Amino acid sequence: MSYLVAVVDPPVGCGRGEYYDAWLFAMSLAGDQRQSVPPAGGNYVGLAPVIGSKDVVTAGGVHGIRYTATVVKDGMIGTPKGTTQIYYLFFNGARTYFFLYSRLPGQRDVSADFDMAIQQRLKLGE
Repeated sequence: MSYLVAVVDPPVGCGRGEYYDAWLFAMSLAGDQRQSVPPAGGNYVGLAPVIGSKDVVTAGGVHGIRYTATVVKDGMIGTPKGTTQIYYLFFNGARTYFFLYSRLPGQRDVSADFDMAIQQRLKLGE
């Protein structure tokens, strides 16, 4: 597994290198791991309950799903109530890719930039 984390300032670690205050989190997993990540599983990351989803395609032509979620109570997944999440899940035939954007209450909303980066610029390698 490979992953990238961009955290809020100051960063808050939660053991084993995990960050629950991350605003951007990306994972790349060998093989088809779609059942191991949300919404089907939680082996690698915990998220709020899904409130919406839609099919998407990256700039490189890989089909996936865009999910939205909202934290409905404090302490639910380590982030405060009202945190909104957008995450994407892709499988390109060789690897599973997971991209998460979390916006904590009071933070500037950059979800449009996140969506543009994933849907219009992202090209997933083999």
